[in-house]
This record gives sequence, C-alpha cells and structure tokens, in this order.
Amino acid sequence: MRVLPFKISNQQIVKNGDFTHITKGTKNYLQCKFEFENSEDWRGCTIIAAFENQQKECAVVVSNDLTCMVPNEMTDSKYFKMRLIGVRDSKRINTNRVLISQEG
Repeated sequence: MRVLPFKISNQQIVKNGDFTHITKGTKNYLQCKFEFENSEDWRGCTIIAAFENQQKECAVVVSNDLTCMVPNEMTDSKYFKMRLIGVRDSKRINTNRVLISQEG
C-alpha cells in the first residue's frame, strides 16, 4: 500500500511528501493520510474526502485514524483532485482542491 500524506491547516490542504511515480490503474493500493494543524475547526466533524477526475466524482468518509482509500474509480485517469469536507450539525467546512497526477 502506498500512503499519500496531506497536511491541513484551517481550510488549506497541501501535499506533505513524495507524490511522484504514482501509476494509474492501480486498485485498492493508494491510501490518503491526513494530518491536521490548527484542527479546532475540524474537531467533532465527520470528515469526508471528495474525489473527482475527468469522468466521475465520489466521496468517502475518513476513518478515525485519519486515513481513507482512494476510490478505484479515480485511478484510471491521468490525474484526480481531492478535497476535504467537514460536517457537524449545521456547520460545513471545505478545503481547497489538490491535484494528484498519475503516470502510465
């Protein structure tokens, strides 16, 4: 399994490691790992990772260990985008989108 690390500060998400040589078409292999700075805004929220590529959009709930798998629907394109959404009661917080390129 390959872990793709991200850092979140308030509403900004950035890549936090090596994102080179990701090969498109891999299935059940890519995992996102999130690290929050200034995480008070996100405390108590259900966190959802929203993914999109040229053909599809899908979302997965981030687990309590702050990880989620990249949906297989995202791995067949040259790139996909991802952002986080936090929901608690009537509150909703969004991050910017980050682009992940895939080779091959």
